[in-house]
Amino acid sequence: MVVAIDFDGVICDSIDECLLTSYRAYRSLRPSSPLPTEVPETFRREFHARRGFVRPSGHYYLLWEWITGFPGIRLSPREFEALEASHREGVRAFEHAFHAARDAFREAAPADWLALNPLYPGVVDTWPALLAWPRYIVTTKDRAAVEAILSAHSLVASGIFARGEMTKPDALRTICTRHGADPRDVVFVDDNALHLSDARATGVTTCLAGWGYGPRDGYAGPAVDCFADLPAFLKGSCDSTERHER
Repeated sequence: MVVAIDFDGVICDSIDECLLTSYRAYRSLRPSSPLPTEVPETFRREFHARRGFVRPSGHYYLLWEWITGFPGIRLSPREFEALEASHREGVRAFEHAFHAARDAFREAAPADWLALNPLYPGVVDTWPALLAWPRYIVTTKDRAAVEAILSAHSLVASGIFARGEMTKPDALRTICTRHGADPRDVVFVDDNALHLSDARATGVTTCLAGWGYGPRDGYAGPAVDCFADLPAFLKGSCDSTERHER
């Protein structure tokens, strides 16, 4: 059994750092816009409610376009992602601005940056129980940020697949190949139903992290309610595989 775990929304609750960093980046691309320097409370609420729609970091641009431009319009996750077709240049420019802002924040005030990236309850205490299996981070977050947060909490992963390296399905295929594993013996944990749907196409076992950002609509499959429940789920999946093989 091999476990692959998403990062934001599963291990790390980065929502407030992403809110602050993405808003700064969005404002930097709107120098003549009347957007206030501080994030208005109405924007904050909408961001928290809709954060789960964002997969690649460039799509925070789409989220801020939605929040500031047409917040009353309801979108499905697929409709949200389809907005990129008419905003490609903005998404591309924003992605560069977002990661530059994150790097600058982390370098200038590392303690403040880490404080805005807390781990979910149970992660540190539960991590030793995951050492029974190879454990990978499979995320769209940038590698430098992931490594900084893991290191700050002395958490060790068997490997990291991060932003810009390969898609999540390709990362899962690589993990299968690396371990000579049947895809069913790789468990992928994510809080986003679209990522889990993409992962299922590779044949891996999927598990929804019920504590993350979502969206969860359309997902039908195994789920756990908190990080501390993950080792028991993995043990059950391992036992099920052994019974199937016998």
